[in-house]
Amino acid sequence: MGMKTMRKMILIIMAAMMLTACQTGMAETADTEEMPAVPSIEFSSDTISNALIVSDEEIYLCGLYADGSWLKKTNIRNEELSKWDFRKDAGIGRQPVIQCLTAAGDSVIAGLVDSYTQKAAAAVIRDGKVRYYPLPDSEKAGLWSICADFNGLSIISHEDAKSQRTIHYTHVSADGMTESFEVGRSTSDDVVIADSFASAGPDCVYVLRMTKIQGVTANCNRELIAFDHAGCQQWQVLLSPDIVVKGIITDGGDLYLYGMQRLEMNNCALLMRFGSDGSLKWSKTFDDMEQVLSLEVKAETIRLAGQKEDFPEQWVFLSLAKDGTQVSAGGVLLPDAYNTWLGSEDTHINVIENVDDQPCLWQVEYPEN
Repeated sequence: MGMKTMRKMILIIMAAMMLTACQTGMAETADTEEMPAVPSIEFSSDTISNALIVSDEEIYLCGLYADGSWLKKTNIRNEELSKWDFRKDAGIGRQPVIQCLTAAGDSVIAGLVDSYTQKAAAAVIRDGKVRYYPLPDSEKAGLWSICADFNGLSIISHEDAKSQRTIHYTHVSADGMTESFEVGRSTSDDVVIADSFASAGPDCVYVLRMTKIQGVTANCNRELIAFDHAGCQQWQVLLSPDIVVKGIITDGGDLYLYGMQRLEMNNCALLMRFGSDGSLKWSKTFDDMEQVLSLEVKAETIRLAGQKEDFPEQWVFLSLAKDGTQVSAGGVLLPDAYNTWLGSEDTHINVIENVDDQPCLWQVEYPEN
């Protein structure tokens, strides 16, 4: 066999191996080479700082004034249905900013934090009227997170006294009822750091808590802890240090934790399902997605969305069964943006982004298979 023939055979074998590797890596997700571009829908002309997409007919957008915030209810046709202003009447300072929005029953709840005083309040909107509920001790306690949950807002705050730090959980429901209890306490040698957050379920409050290991910030313990609504700890699970959690949501008695897993060569999206007793039912990673950015559980279907690691304009959408089995996968091309908000209907997902300070909306159809 001549040298030229041998080189040709080597190149053919290498090409076949590369093709096989590509096909294997893409088997569980979308074929990014065939990702279509989706046309945008003309939308609001005001730059937005936050959004909540409940349905095609119920979309909430918010933005900033020099002395406060605004919140507008609209739909996919960009019709202004209602608008509310949040200024000094919120009772927390001279520039309240909306940090979080959630829909709970027939109410919408906005989590407000003042830019100057750092006081916080929940604004509950029902039948077009606004009622404010100041958060307990928000003036003296530093706020870490305000997260939406199944019927209100879950807030994690911390209070420092000498060498001790105390972590508090507060929940505000749609009727203005609040509950608050301690979820952690540490000394200067073992300090809970500032990206703890929580989500409430019908029976338990789930808190993701991070603590330093021997004073080294880069090496942290990540703990998932369940409390009953009286503040009594039920169970605790230590997570792997290479897991970065984007969010946690509840579905009945189960809990879904989603985000990213750091690997030596790259990062991959991660989704974990825990039972109400803290047992891990299953864990899934998705190589063609850097992290899960949005997760919804409806009926018997889990829907998640995320971006590719090196190509943020390439979005991947997956549907899973409750047992973790993948049902469908697809992808589209969307402009890369700093903030993205998503909300799904039965057949499609609505995506809102600020592109060149202009809010745009896309409707992406879920793949059928």
